[in-house]
Amino acid sequence: MKRVAWNKGLSKENDLRLSEQGRKISETKKRRYAEGKLVPWDKGIKTGPWSIKRKREHKERMNAPEFKESQRFKAIKYYEEHPEAREARRQESLGVKQTDEAKSKKRIASKRMHRRRTSEEKIAVNKKIGDGNRNKVWTKEFKKFLSDWAKAYFKTPKGIAEQRRRGLITAEKRIERGDFDGIYYNTRIEKEMKAILVKILPKEIEIISQYAVWDIEHGCIVDFYIPVFNLVIEVDGKIVHNYPNGREIDHIRTKELEEAGYRVLRFWEDAFDEESVMESIRDWLIEYEMKLNRKD
Repeated sequence: MKRVAWNKGLSKENDLRLSEQGRKISETKKRRYAEGKLVPWDKGIKTGPWSIKRKREHKERMNAPEFKESQRFKAIKYYEEHPEAREARRQESLGVKQTDEAKSKKRIASKRMHRRRTSEEKIAVNKKIGDGNRNKVWTKEFKKFLSDWAKAYFKTPKGIAEQRRRGLITAEKRIERGDFDGIYYNTRIEKEMKAILVKILPKEIEIISQYAVWDIEHGCIVDFYIPVFNLVIEVDGKIVHNYPNGREIDHIRTKELEEAGYRVLRFWEDAFDEESVMESIRDWLIEYEMKLNRKD
């Protein structure tokens, strides 16, 4: 049986016990303050010189041009204009369980704030989040925990609906950006590699993105394939491909590709630099031509 507090629904106005209890606490506090046993936590701060100095410094910071361009200033102004969003934020900080209506207001407020950002600010925020994730050390235990949790969550009705919603939104954005080539999506680093290959190689040489290789034991889809040179180029992400050691399956596939007659070049996303990548590909092409000349 659930226990209920004896004073639930009562107040000092309608209950004598609470009224008497409040009076005793008030008298005890007054007496302890008079005896010097209790001291206000803000004594000497509100009216002291330290407070005046802090207020002056705070005012100067608030009026500084660089602060007015910051996200914090924009957030302060936004919450001044939207008191309902400010109240939702305050309730959250106090640990109060929010209603669905309050959560909805907060989501709307967050979207409005995001729309106010310029494209440069959005890029900077996303880059900061991405850099933070890339610099994390992901242990095997944590990766397994995330994998198990995701597998279990996305089998639930809520997870399936969320996955479908996210997939549709992501697909629309990628199509708008031109990441979709008709069959597969190309990541940022893959688009950069495609631009480098187009720049280096003659126009008549075919470059195939997302090429399926099924004539090896562990068949896969490689990032780029150049038929003229029988060359496979892979661009490996830091987190997915376990930088800097690489995944075991990647080493196995590289060996199988080479045994099947393919030539393989791999580049790490974390160490991806246009000049160094162009130089590596040029060196490989020069070496390839020299090998052909020796055979002739």
